[in-house]
Amino acid sequence: MFLKRGEEREVKFILSEEDFSLVDRNLKRIVEPGTFQIMIGAASDDIRLQTKVAIK
Repeated sequence: MFLKRGEEREVKFILSEEDFSLVDRNLKRIVEPGTFQIMIGAASDDIRLQTKVAIK
């Protein structure tokens, strides 16, 4: 999404369990338990928002 300077919009991200999955040695998708950090920013060195999500 591109915003003009000064423009604001509300954005929602809906993350599913699959979004936290990885592919194991048998090429099957698995979700490992743990804490994942989600970061949103203008660039990787300009993080504006962040949160952590725990997967059990």
